[in-house]
Amino acid sequence: MSLPICIQHTKPADEACNWLPAPADDFYLHMRLYEPTQAVLDNKYPLPQVSKVQ
Repeated sequence: MSLPICIQHTKPADEACNWLPAPADDFYLHMRLYEPTQAVLDNKYPLPQVSKVQ
């Protein structure tokens, strides 16, 4: 199962895209986890991968 999220400055044309607005320039992507499980704390939880597409 996956959840595609479009992280970009301009609103995407695809209405099905879950848009996360981002600055026009470079930025850092952070994941904030509230009350993480022990697997996360032990670095055993596989974090989701982010891929850049054009």
